[in-house]
Amino acid sequence: MKYERQHIPVNHINLVFIIALMAVIVSSMLMTVMTKEQLITDWEKEVVGLEEGVMSGKATDIHVFLYDENREPIKDANVSVTFDKPGAVHQLNKIMHHVEDGLYETEVIFSDGGHWIGELAAQRGQEIFYDQFLFDVHGSAISEQHRDPDDHFHLGGGTPSN
Repeated sequence: MKYERQHIPVNHINLVFIIALMAVIVSSMLMTVMTKEQLITDWEKEVVGLEEGVMSGKATDIHVFLYDENREPIKDANVSVTFDKPGAVHQLNKIMHHVEDGLYETEVIFSDGGHWIGELAAQRGQEIFYDQFLFDVHGSAISEQHRDPDDHFHLGGGTPSN
């Protein structure tokens, strides 16, 4: 019995390769679309306790209420806040912890007086919400040993590293 080797035409090999490549590209695109974060703009945040400002050098509890588009409390989000002082090289990144009924809190020690910005990020599944709030810190700069451990402050200038 004689075995003959069959040759697959080059056109067929190219076709199989192109189909396989297309399958990889399509599945890659589907994975990207399915895991993409969805920016939410109709949630609301309510920051409480900062209306009169806070003191530098003192441990301060930051409280934020989060509500969804139906004004229902959001209880299952991962919430973080970054505090920045414009014109200075300060950056504090804090994780906020859920307390109850949409209330999240964290503790922070601000190392210098002035105007500060809180940049809030709340994520629930693929939904992500960003918002900012402004507030004042009263008092002067505090020494390094009394600063918040998360205060990335560099006297040498430049920008804080993440």
